[in-house]
Amino acid sequence: MPNIERGERSVFSYFRSHNKVKEAAIELINSGFKTVQVDRVSRFGVNLNSEINNPVAGGAKTITGLTLYSADTSSTVNTDQRVLLSSDPSVSGMADDYDEVDLGPFLLLAAVPEEEVQRVVGIIEKYDGRV
Repeated sequence: MPNIERGERSVFSYFRSHNKVKEAAIELINSGFKTVQVDRVSRFGVNLNSEINNPVAGGAKTITGLTLYSADTSSTVNTDQRVLLSSDPSVSGMADDYDEVDLGPFLLLAAVPEEEVQRVVGIIEKYDGRV
């Protein structure tokens, strides 16, 4: 976590798209903001998010791997656990705007001068980030 200096505010935002969070971070950095950090987050733990899943190239082995993690589910997760994981509303694809499910797997944190907060929020929202 970056240090927040006196007179700065931290702005936390969540994204559903890796490309959009990268674009937002680049625009913030190019706008002169020095403290911008992007991380992956998951309510199921981030230990299974080590690789980006590519279903087109045959990298998808389970639906839970595609939807809950960026890579396949771990070999230590047994069939019973996969069934329980697959019952999560986010797996069906029907929970796109269900806030209780997830704000998005990508977190962007920016430390910005207090007078620039609204400008930063505008940039984040431009890329569909949720503040």
